[in-house]
Amino acid sequence: MRRLFLSLFVAIAAVPTLQAQQLLIVNDNVAIDIHDIDHISYAADPETPYLLTGEMLAVDPKTTLFSQALQLTGMADSLLVYEDENYPTNLSGQMFTAHTKAEGYERGYYQTSRPRRFTMFVETDSVFRAAGINNIDDLKAWAKKTYDEVYPQDASVSNPTDRRNSLNRFVSYHILRHAAGYTSLTPTNDFNTTMASWWPGTTRDVTTYYETLMPYASLKCSYPRDVNPDGIYLNRRGLRNDCTVRGIHIMKDEGGYDHWTDNGCYFYIDNLLAYDKTTQEQVLYDLWRVDFKTLSPDLLNIGFRYGDEILYGLPSAFVDNFETDAELVAISSHHFWWNTYEGDAVYCPNMSRLTVKLPPLPQANWQVRFGYTSNAERPVINTYINGVPQFTNIDLRAFKTFEDVDADPNLFRGPDDYCQGGSPENTLSNLVNNHRVVVGNFYANGEQDNYLTIEVVSNDDSSYLPLDYLEFVPVIQ
Repeated sequence: MRRLFLSLFVAIAAVPTLQAQQLLIVNDNVAIDIHDIDHISYAADPETPYLLTGEMLAVDPKTTLFSQALQLTGMADSLLVYEDENYPTNLSGQMFTAHTKAEGYERGYYQTSRPRRFTMFVETDSVFRAAGINNIDDLKAWAKKTYDEVYPQDASVSNPTDRRNSLNRFVSYHILRHAAGYTSLTPTNDFNTTMASWWPGTTRDVTTYYETLMPYASLKCSYPRDVNPDGIYLNRRGLRNDCTVRGIHIMKDEGGYDHWTDNGCYFYIDNLLAYDKTTQEQVLYDLWRVDFKTLSPDLLNIGFRYGDEILYGLPSAFVDNFETDAELVAISSHHFWWNTYEGDAVYCPNMSRLTVKLPPLPQANWQVRFGYTSNAERPVINTYINGVPQFTNIDLRAFKTFEDVDADPNLFRGPDDYCQGGSPENTLSNLVNNHRVVVGNFYANGEQDNYLTIEVVSNDDSSYLPLDYLEFVPVIQ
């Protein structure tokens, strides 16, 4: 753990008192009322020159109020990491051989490290002032009003370091556990030619979903075309200009969109971001398409190179949200001419069983679909959700005609808003071997984790399973 030098203090912790004061404990023995503090700033330790995300926010003159909330909730402590010191250095950069006969790849490289990175969306002080929030008490009151409506059972939780506290929820919902630049938040740059969503007449904007540091809460990033102002929005509902929920726009300043730190990136946003009722009941009550690589921050933090025909992987024990008997979890590099969503896939070579944590879904009944391309070297699988058996003997090898697919209520053609190689004629829906198969149905209560298990039951040694994407569809009862 690196040592921090602050202009005011060295180490802090927030504690409540009987008088409902909020105190900062300095060096374990000096208590300071937070209302007596105008500003918190850092000075970097000369022995450890990294400037991490929380420190950057503390010295950014535009984010003083958000930084104060970050400190008060203790979430700043969560950002004081750079990489996993337990990652096995003997594997660093070594080549592995993976059974990928169907794709023609048999080589890959272990990651040199396991980075710990963050992406943050931050309201500036001027945005807070425009909303009538001028100090930490105003922000606490706004957060309490917003989150008490969604979580009335936690209205009495006053300690801001408690994950059920409203201010804690407000702050933690702004944080993702991986580093993303502006063009990586959605497939907007290298892959905009492959997203049929950008063509006139389509019904879906370019969209990615992420788990946040707020427990059981996801955030939606979308890039609608021909919208003024142009760019990426958070928690938007609708198509392009025809939206029912406008969402939060990521702002650009004189330095651009990205504000990089040594362990991540942060963005300014133009309104208050919250996991409120509108977000849960309108924005997120929709069809989700979730690329497998977004299910683990470790996969998102892999620094693979665009266009390399190799895999990049980590030992499976070092991939959060994945539990498998395979020795490693790897990701392919981007190839926009592949018949896979976003041109990549996740692989667990030689696995017989995988359990993956699903993204946090709002309260509803959900159908889960698995996107795949049929191939003679694919396996037969069984599926489970939260340990409950779902479907058995799903044959991913079998060739299906369009007529076969259209006649099967549990099988769908590939999506029509993504294409191979940027050609409108090559949407995945027009590829006869590209399918979405139902792998489960379950109820999400919005307050617990949910898990999908895939069990390989075929005995064919050549079976190989690319993990491309999942879809979640709300089921109207």
